[in-house]
Amino acid sequence: MKKICLFILIFVFTLNSSLFADDSMTLAYFDDFAPYSWKENNKMFGILIDIADESLHRQMGIDVKHQGFPWARAQRLVKNGTAHALITNGPLRKEWTQYSEAVLELKTTLFIKKGNPKLHQLEKIKVLEDLRPFTMVDYRGNGWCKENLIDNNFKVFITDNQKMIFPMLIKERADVYINDSLVSRYVIKKLGLQSQIVEIPVKIDSVPFHLCIEKNSAFTKILPKFNKTILQMKKNGDLQKIIEKYRYRSDSTIISSQRYLDIPQNKGGNSRIVTR
Repeated sequence: MKKICLFILIFVFTLNSSLFADDSMTLAYFDDFAPYSWKENNKMFGILIDIADESLHRQMGIDVKHQGFPWARAQRLVKNGTAHALITNGPLRKEWTQYSEAVLELKTTLFIKKGNPKLHQLEKIKVLEDLRPFTMVDYRGNGWCKENLIDNNFKVFITDNQKMIFPMLIKERADVYINDSLVSRYVIKKLGLQSQIVEIPVKIDSVPFHLCIEKNSAFTKILPKFNKTILQMKKNGDLQKIIEKYRYRSDSTIISSQRYLDIPQNKGGNSRIVTR
């Protein structure tokens, strides 16, 4: 029996050693988050992938692997150590990652159905709390939605993916979707819904994205050098060049207002939550 147990221990140790013999760094991404990250023919594309390739691989010499999944699953894979890192909002994942300085920021705005009778009310939004009477929709795994809407008892429908969100707006099952403008415009164009969705360019929030590395990973040691690399990419314009390559023209959706306001985040409330 002792020999069998010893054999099993040696086998497990050898297996783990072989798994970690590969020095490459595996990044997990949301596979439906164009233009930041998306999967096509089993290959990942987008702004985040290009930033990782330029900073981690070309400038820091780290072999990088890119894998795309539904967003909730991508986070679980990093949380349990199967993958090494994400590029997303770090403070929301501080319990299980160590994260870098901000790499870039996403600007969130409002999207609703063209012809929605509540359009004029939504155009008057001045603070996030003003959205409380409305029913919102979002996708599973969105940390910003959980922290700012769900945890503060806003009415929110949760879908499995972004492609389900805009048809819900069109059917008036929800009133409004809060999301990064660039991402939503890509999805709207892909679905061919440019004539049916209206963007209200009120800046609800700026969401910083960081390189978030699972806190027990040996790759956490690269964070100081990564911070310096990203800072240099910002100074010399390399980071902006990557973003501009994917920037989408604002006329891809109808703009209902030319306002662009900064909206304070919600700090509480008592309305009933609706989640799915």
